[in-house]
Amino acid sequence: MTEKAIDKIYIISLDWSDEHIASILKEIDKVGLPHEVPFEVLGIDGRKLTTHHMQLMGIEAYKDWNLNTSDVHVKDNANRYWQRDVTLGEIGCTLSHIAVWEDAYKNGYDNILVYEDDFVFEKPMDWSQLDKVKSMNYDLFYLGRLLQTGFQGVQDTPIDDMICKPGYSYQTHALLLSKNGIKKLVENHLDKYKKMIFVIDEFLPALYCETPRTDLNYIFEKDLITFALNECVGVQYRTEMYNNSLTQPHDI
Repeated sequence: MTEKAIDKIYIISLDWSDEHIASILKEIDKVGLPHEVPFEVLGIDGRKLTTHHMQLMGIEAYKDWNLNTSDVHVKDNANRYWQRDVTLGEIGCTLSHIAVWEDAYKNGYDNILVYEDDFVFEKPMDWSQLDKVKSMNYDLFYLGRLLQTGFQGVQDTPIDDMICKPGYSYQTHALLLSKNGIKKLVENHLDKYKKMIFVIDEFLPALYCETPRTDLNYIFEKDLITFALNECVGVQYRTEMYNNSLTQPHDI
C-alpha cells in the first residue's frame, strides 16, 4: 500500500437511496480507515438483463457451468451451486465487480476497498492491525470470506496470528485490491472471463488456488497473490441459505 491507504471505496448495491447509502457508510466506518476516502456506489441488476443486452455488451454465461448438462467432470460434484445454470443475478453481481475493476484500472488507483452492501461487521476493526499489509506484495486481500471446508484438502496456510494465505473461499463482500491486482484482473483475465461468466465467488479462487472445479484450474492462470484475515470479522446477511439472495434462481 502507499502512504494513502485507500484511494477509493466502491460500494456494490442496487439500492442507491440516501438512507441506505448512509447505513452502509456507517458500517464501513467500523473498518477504522485512518482518513477520509471518496466512495462510489454502483450495481447492475442482472435480473433485468436479456440475451439481447448480453450480446450488445459482448458477454456470455459459462455454458458448461451446470454439471448436469455439460461435459465437465469433477471429482467432488455434490455442490448444489454446480447443478444449475449461471443465474442472471450472478451475472449482474459479476458485472458490478467488473465495472469496479475497469474504473479503478482506468484511474490508476493503487489500492481500493470493495464492499458489497449485504455485509455487516460483527465488531469494529483496528485498521492499524493491517499495517503489515502495507509491506506485503498483495494483489487481493480478503477482509471477509467463507472457507469451503466441505471439500477435501481445502485449508488456509497461516502466516501469523492474523493473516493467512487463503484456501478455496466463497464470498466477495469485503476485499482490498492493489494496483497490480487490478491490472492482472483486467489485462490477464477479463477478456476470457467476459466470454464465460460465472459467479465471482468462484472466479477469484480460480486465480489463486487449486479449486474443486478442476475445469477452472486448466482455464485460468493462478497469478493473483492473495491474503486474508484468519478470522472473519463479519457476516453476509443475504444468502441463499436465508432465501433472500439477489443472485439465486427465481424458483428457489
